[in-house]
Amino acid sequence: LTYALYSDMTGSSTTVAAFLDPTDREELVSNGTITITFNKHGEICSLDFPGGCEMKPTQILQCTKLAEGKCVELCTLLENALSEADDKAGRSEEPRVG
Repeated sequence: LTYALYSDMTGSSTTVAAFLDPTDREELVSNGTITITFNKHGEICSLDFPGGCEMKPTQILQCTKLAEGKCVELCTLLENALSEADDKAGRSEEPRVG
């Protein structure tokens, strides 16, 4: 999952706002991005933080924890949809024209 990062442009705060799954336009006006991928077991597979704005380790951990939950949720949703599609395909086996 990708976050678009927005930092305080005045420099008066080190707070970074992170928007989950930004659109192309949101990414264009962001100060940076962080992308975190997980497998279905909630294990981190990769983390890409090319910079653009400064983040505290605690902020990265917050993004990671939220992304983990969302990735596991999405994997479960996809597995259920695929299982449903397999069941449906198995029930209506019609000969293929070829």
